[in-house]
Amino acid sequence: MKVTVAATKNGRCKLLVNAPKNIKVLREEVAARDAIEARIDIRHD
Repeated sequence: MKVTVAATKNGRCKLLVNAPKNIKVLREEVAARDAIEARIDIRHD
């Protein structure tokens, strides 16, 4: 699964999750922050 975090014009984070046959856009900053922290944790393990 590929996760992309992009900044929007209003300063919030937009989280793009590309799943098989499914693309979800989550606009909540908390969700984006959790995803970033999860990626960092996985990368360091």
